[in-house]
This record gives sequence, structure tokens and C-alpha cells, in this order.
Amino acid sequence: SGTGGFNFFAETTIPVLFNINDADKRAEEGIYTDFNAVQLRKVEGDDASCLNLNRIAQPALLGVDAELLQGRFSFATQFKEIGDEEPWEVLNQKFDDGTIPAIADQTVIQWGLGMKVGDILMYQNELGDTLRLKLIAGTTPSIFQGFVIISNQHFLENYPTSSGSNIFLVEGSSEDTQQISDELQSVFRDYGWEMETTAKRLVEFYSVTNTYLSIFLALGALGLILGTIGLAVILARTIL
Repeated sequence: SGTGGFNFFAETTIPVLFNINDADKRAEEGIYTDFNAVQLRKVEGDDASCLNLNRIAQPALLGVDAELLQGRFSFATQFKEIGDEEPWEVLNQKFDDGTIPAIADQTVIQWGLGMKVGDILMYQNELGDTLRLKLIAGTTPSIFQGFVIISNQHFLENYPTSSGSNIFLVEGSSEDTQQISDELQSVFRDYGWEMETTAKRLVEFYSVTNTYLSIFLALGALGLILGTIGLAVILARTIL
């Protein structure tokens, strides 16, 4: 699904420098609720989600251990050259032309970037070199709308001074949802922790999409009405 089975999507202002899945570190920080988290590194960029109406050149870039997301999200499109390989597995590879594989929400690729699968995005890494990302797949509408994802391996090669994680996907028991939320909000409040349920995040994106569709429907209906009236006037004048 678009949530990937995760309960929460969280983002921090200050990077978290440790693995919050580590039992010893949890005890040290005062985290006692049982949950799993996927941590993603981030390079700031433009908001490429449907919340931004402008055409985007460089969306925010995320680095992730790709194997942690395998089987969690479906894909609307895939680059033909990767064949039947799982797109998340391909993220750890590097193409012969020097490009690095990347994945994004299909909505971002088509509307935010005005591109298609197989096109190349240009970034500049910390070394001043050009980083060329080839879009190998587009997910169906998901919580990743607004981002471009590469593997942690390639991320750290190009942004070696990146320290810690800014994005967190949290998965836990539905009975412990409120407890997980309260505990994480309390423990990471000094990091600028902002967390929302993945369902709410998806609904916000869908609500914007539905607003676009409603506007287009209203304009289409208005055009149909005007066309009908115009045709009626022409027929009446012809008959007279």
C-alpha cells in the first residue's frame, strides 16, 4: 500500500546520530515501547509533492538501506532495462554510464519533475562533482511523494559528511500506536521531531489531488454548458 505498512512518518530538524532500533540505546534514551523503525538520511531540496504547484528541478534526496523497503510498496512504472529485478535491489548497483539508480513516487516523476522513468536527474555532491541519478521506477501514490530515493551506499559516497537520519518510518502494534507516538514525541522533542500517521499523510496528498480533479470537473462542466448553449443559439439562428 501507499503506507508501506508503517504507522508513522516522522521528520527531525536535527539529525539523530544513533540507531533507534538498538536495544541498549533505547534503554539509554528511555524508549520502552516495542516498534521497528527505518531511518533515512536526507539532503534538502525542493518540495516536489502535489502540495507545491511549481515545476521542480531538484527534489529532496533520501538515502536508505534498500532491503528494508523491499515488498512494502508497489510500482506504477519500471525501467525496462532492469528486467524482472526488484527495483529496491537495483538501488545498490551502478550503471555502466556512471548514473546511479533512483526511485521516486510516480506522481513526482510525472507532474513534479515533468519526466518519465529512464530520465536522468542532475545534482551536485559535496565534492563539487555532478551527481547523475537515473529514475528506474515510480511507486504508486505513497508517503514518499516529494522525495527521490537512492541507496545509503551511494548517498554516503556523495555526501560523506551527512551525519545521522532526518526521516523515520515507524512500524508497531496498532494497540500501541498512541503510546509509541507519545514516547517518541517526548524523547526526541529537542530534535525538532514532527510525526504524523502515514494514513493522514496519504490523505493530505489525496485531498489535494481530489481538489485538482474537482476544479477540472467544474471547468469541464462549464465548457460543456457554454458549448451546448452556443450550439443551441447557432441552430436557432439557422432555423430562423
